[in-house]
Amino acid sequence: AFCTGRPGAAVAAAAATGDLFHPYSVDLRELSVGQASNAFEKALRTDGILQITGIPNFASLREAALRRAHTCMSESQLAHSYRFRDGTLRHTLATASGRSLGERTLVHGSASFESCAQLERAGVALSTAVQQAVDTFVMRFSALVGTPSADLFLRRPAGGGYASLEEAVKFGDRLEHFHSYQVPDAYPSTSELTLDFHVDQGILIAFLPALMLDDKATPMPSSSSGAFFIRTREGSELEVDLSSDALVILLGDGVNQYINHADRGLRFNAPSHAFRMPRGTIGSHRLWYGMMQLPPADATNEEVGLTFGQIRDKVLGASNFSSAQAEASLVVGCSRKLQARELSDCTENQLACWHRCMEYTSDASPSVCNGLSKTVACANSNGLIWDGTHATADYQPRCVISADSPTDSPTAQDAGLGSSLRTRSLAPWMLWCASAIGLLATLVSSPHML
Repeated sequence: AFCTGRPGAAVAAAAATGDLFHPYSVDLRELSVGQASNAFEKALRTDGILQITGIPNFASLREAALRRAHTCMSESQLAHSYRFRDGTLRHTLATASGRSLGERTLVHGSASFESCAQLERAGVALSTAVQQAVDTFVMRFSALVGTPSADLFLRRPAGGGYASLEEAVKFGDRLEHFHSYQVPDAYPSTSELTLDFHVDQGILIAFLPALMLDDKATPMPSSSSGAFFIRTREGSELEVDLSSDALVILLGDGVNQYINHADRGLRFNAPSHAFRMPRGTIGSHRLWYGMMQLPPADATNEEVGLTFGQIRDKVLGASNFSSAQAEASLVVGCSRKLQARELSDCTENQLACWHRCMEYTSDASPSVCNGLSKTVACANSNGLIWDGTHATADYQPRCVISADSPTDSPTAQDAGLGSSLRTRSLAPWMLWCASAIGLLATLVSSPHML
């Protein structure tokens, strides 16, 4: 999900000296009735992060949803799990909404558990409040971005498009994730970042400051929730002082792809950021919720020459293959100029399959499958490639027939992604894209609606 590299000297220095970055805060009522202030513009251009306060019932909505998310994830067999290099274990539940994805419930598979039913209710209330705040923010941000009278903010391949950022958001999709991070019994080092510096995909991400809970989902207000860092325009890496009663807005790589790239007169900052789990709170859990705003699925990414929906489909399809085939598709799926981490945590003798790394076998490995003119993939005994919706032990590395010759080392153009990507390296599985591989596949194919 993340960039390569270790915590820099600046992070260590910030932690040692207690240097804190205090993001700009704006009250929701002020944002909804007033024009974007100079401070609002400066925060987005210079920092790329701000906090929205004054959201009705925010504290109770935050606590209720995060506590129920932890309890549901502890019972759900479909919560996606991942262990970070510092030993932190993360569990995730997700949902999605929007013009192309519809309205979908959390995929937890635990209908008989009251805790998950409570999470669904609390999640809807929280999501409604967050989306209203985000829509208000986008209204002001869109006015700031502006659009030349003869131009479109985003175009459709067949003609027409979206006249403004606000319109693009209205017809875009949203991904929502609940994460529960379990504090490990021991850490390999005190300076290890749980999540390395990365830039999120999408237009923006709105998230709740994390809440620490014990095993019984009781809040631990005196416990640290860890450290959240941003890298400033000047390259300094500073810990961010987040307010527990505010919704955090963080600009994503979308501002680089279709706002800054279009040279609309203003340049905005999409900050690279990271976080580190708290030390000394063994047995506790860090609960977090975030919503990512994506552009419309039928809008064209001018840099790639594909619609954002086509990019999403290629990312999902690439999760089932290894090596160059996956790289050719994943290269357009997430933020740029970083390297994969979560999927690459599988060793050269393993394949990411069924949300985990599985060992190649004597019957299914890149070399064995190549010799059979097939491709190694995560599939069942009938040759059905895993799409993220199945959860049976029958899915494992197997040799499957592929339209591409496995001996040809396909390039980006071979995968239909355009010559402009031939020289680009594997894009990162950043905070959202990493977990979204299986989760989004599940959401896209799920028939369940709210």
